[in-house]
Amino acid sequence: MIDGNIKDASELAPSILDAGFNMYVTQDLNAAKEYCIQRYAGSETKRYGLMASSKAYCLSKYGMKLVFQPDVAAWFNKKASEAGSCCELKITISEFDCQGLKIDMPIVGWGNDMLWDGGGWKKFKLDQSVDSEANTYRINSYRVLLTRGRDGFITFVPPTDEFQSVYDALVGAGVEVL
Repeated sequence: MIDGNIKDASELAPSILDAGFNMYVTQDLNAAKEYCIQRYAGSETKRYGLMASSKAYCLSKYGMKLVFQPDVAAWFNKKASEAGSCCELKITISEFDCQGLKIDMPIVGWGNDMLWDGGGWKKFKLDQSVDSEANTYRINSYRVLLTRGRDGFITFVPPTDEFQSVYDALVGAGVEVL
């Protein structure tokens, strides 16, 4: 999917879902939060939290403001009921903060730094080639974010016309609507 091949992704999705790895997309951030809270209710060991690309500035108006230099140790390790825990669903971390680390269910905010044009991902840096370093970093940032979950992921796509093609591409790739 991240490579832009929606058809191949849609063919692989059923086996991924059958293996117990959940892939969801929603345009309602509160629904994503509520799903995680309900799914992991009563478990102090399960972790879920907000993640977004470091360039996804547009998500702050939806309640996913990236925190510069968050306390990553607290975010990943504090009990679900403790302040600073990822399970508070207050602190959004970036691909740089979570690289190499996992939680059970990340809620990944999709920013306007990687939009779908109907046939592929639009370039982040329009004045550069698709394989430029800046454009490759954008694709890789979403690859990192979408692979942080042990049980799966939820992708929050803002409910605007600008993002509708992203939402449609994710659904077309076999990501289930939450």
